[in-house]
Amino acid sequence: MRIQNKFIRAFGSGVDSFLKKAVMQKDLFRKVSAMAEANGRNVLLLRNSGLKKSLLENFGPALKQEKAEVDLMSLYDVAVHKPSGAVIICNKGATLYSLSPRKRMAYITRHIGFALYIPSLGVEVVNVGIIGDVYGRPFALRSESACTPSFMFGSQRCNCSHQWDVVKETAAFLNELKPPEEAGGEMFEDWVKKQFSLKNNRHLPLRRGRMGFLLMHLDSQNGMGSGHSNGEFVYDLFERASIRHRAEYTAEQNFGRSMAQGFTALGLKPDPRSESNNLGYKISGIILDYLSTSKKVLFLCNNNKKITELRKQGYDVTRIALLGEINPAGFKEAKERNQEFGHRDISDKAVSYDEEFERLARSLSGEPKKNRPDNNNYERRWMRKAFMLARTKAKVTDKPLVGTVIVKDGAIIGEGYGVQGTHLHAEVMALRNAGARARGATLFTTLEPCIDAYNYPSCCTEIIKAGISCVVFAAIDPHPIIKGRGIRTLENASIRTKMVMSREGNDLIRGWISRWSQGKV
Repeated sequence: MRIQNKFIRAFGSGVDSFLKKAVMQKDLFRKVSAMAEANGRNVLLLRNSGLKKSLLENFGPALKQEKAEVDLMSLYDVAVHKPSGAVIICNKGATLYSLSPRKRMAYITRHIGFALYIPSLGVEVVNVGIIGDVYGRPFALRSESACTPSFMFGSQRCNCSHQWDVVKETAAFLNELKPPEEAGGEMFEDWVKKQFSLKNNRHLPLRRGRMGFLLMHLDSQNGMGSGHSNGEFVYDLFERASIRHRAEYTAEQNFGRSMAQGFTALGLKPDPRSESNNLGYKISGIILDYLSTSKKVLFLCNNNKKITELRKQGYDVTRIALLGEINPAGFKEAKERNQEFGHRDISDKAVSYDEEFERLARSLSGEPKKNRPDNNNYERRWMRKAFMLARTKAKVTDKPLVGTVIVKDGAIIGEGYGVQGTHLHAEVMALRNAGARARGATLFTTLEPCIDAYNYPSCCTEIIKAGISCVVFAAIDPHPIIKGRGIRTLENASIRTKMVMSREGNDLIRGWISRWSQGKV
C-alpha cells in the first residue's frame, strides 16, 4: 500500500507541476499574441531576451539558462505566426552530411526541428531538412505525415516510406557533391559545417545545387493527424495520434474495415487533419512563412487538401505527382486512398521505385532535355547488357538468342540467357537468380516473353508471379502463336511494357527466323 501511495503522490505532484507550467504558458501566450497583433508582419521573430528566456523555460525545451553552459539564445529562435496564432520554437539549424537511401549519393542537409503551439490543435512536432537553395527560385516541397509502420518496420501496406525515399534520392541526384577525399574526423566535420550558413534567419547553402528541396516530416501526424480532439489543446499530439493509429489498423484487420472505416470504428472522423477548418493542413504554410522561402513551390503531393491550403496561404503551387513504389501488398490501401480520401494518381497498380525516381528527376531537373536523366538512355543501358548476354552466353540453335537482366535500385539483381536443349528461357533463369528481390523490379529482355502455349510454365506466367513491375523488350516474337500476345498478357496483369532498340532486337533473331522458316528448328 505504501508503494502505491508513493506512486500516487509522484503522479499527482507531476500533474500539479504540469498545471502550474500550463498557467505560465497561458500568460506568456497572451503577451506574445498581443505583440504579434501590433506587428505588421505575418511572422514576429522575438528579440526580447527576457521574454524569449521565459518561453524556452516554460514551453517545449523547458530549459533554464542558469543551468546551461552556453547561451540558449544562440541555439533557439522563438516566433509567433500571426495568421494562425501559432507560437514557434525551433533550433537554429545543424548541417548534416547525408547519403541517399538506395544509390548512396552524397548530399548536404540543413536540419531544423520545430515545435508549433497551435490554438485549437495542440503541439505539433515537425522536422525539416533543407537541401540546396529554397529562397531565390522555385523549390520542391515534400510534406510527410508520420507513418510508423512504414518508416520503422518497413510495412508495405502503404507507400509512405517509398515516397520519402524517392524524394531524398531525387534531392541527392540534383544536389550531389563530392566530399574531400582525405579529410576525416574534425576536419570532415569542419567541412560539413561550412556547407550552410544562417544569415537573416535564412539557411543558405554554399552550393545552390540544381534544384532546392524542403523535406518536412510531421512527427505528430501519425494516422493522418489522429491526435486532434475538438475543443482541446492537445499537449502530446504525437502520443495520442500514435496510439490511436495503432488501433485504427487493428480495426481494419480484425473487423475487415477500410481505411476510412478504421477511423469511424474508433469514433473519429476520417483524416482528422481536416477538422477545425483544415487546421492540420496549415502546418506546411506556417513553417514556410517562418523560413521566408520562395513563394513558388513545386509540391510533391497527391493530396488535394494539402495543395489547396498552401495556395490559400499565398503560395504559387505547381503540383507534381509522387507515388514512390506500390506493390501488391499496398494495392488495397492505395485504392482506398484514392476512393475514400480523393488522393490523386494512386490506385491498385504496381509502380516501380526506379521508374518513379527517373520520372521525378526528369520533372524537377529544370534543365534542357539533353541534360536530364533520360529514360531512353537508362533503358538502353540495361538493354545493351541483355544483348551482351544473348551474344556471348546464349550459344543456342534450337531457339532464338535471348538475353535478360533484372534491374532494381540501379543495379542488376538477375541475369539469364537461353540454354541449348532445355525449356529454360532467359527470363526464367534471370528470375531464379533474382529470387524474392524481383518484386517491384524492371525486367529487360531482348525478345517478347512467351505465353502459356506449351507444356511448361511460360515466361509471362513466371514474370507475373514474381511481381515484376515493368518489362522492357527489344523485339516482338514473330512466332504466330506468341506474336504480341505476351505483351498483352503482361499489360492485362497491370505490368507496364515498353519497346526499345527494336532494330537491334530484330537483327539478333534474324538467323533463328531463317532456320525456323526453313523448318530447321
